[in-house]
Amino acid sequence: PKTLKDILEKAGMQNITVVPRTGDKSVAIQESKLFLPKCYISTSCDRQPDWSDEEPEDYKGGLLCLQNFRRKWDEKLGTWKNTPVHDWAQHGYDAFETLARGWGKHGGVNSVRPENDYS
Repeated sequence: PKTLKDILEKAGMQNITVVPRTGDKSVAIQESKLFLPKCYISTSCDRQPDWSDEEPEDYKGGLLCLQNFRRKWDEKLGTWKNTPVHDWAQHGYDAFETLARGWGKHGGVNSVRPENDYS
């Protein structure tokens, strides 16, 4: 069976990095925290899309996901667990985590903050 990487390469895409899953979510979260200061996040990219088939209240931008990602609370022990709450914010956070882990392991391109704020 072909992998997604095989399909993308056959379509002409290059420099594809497959980021393996991590066994320890707390390590992955720490890697994401270390990567975040290297990022420039434009708030104008975090607006609701103008899609006729998409309900605006169903749209959650990437910045909102990072702001609302959180761990589960353990009532019995009175402490935070190492597992995240599985909700809409986790999906966007997981995408950012994959970027952070892939970029950190395989270099990435040095860039500067853009002069114009556009997406």
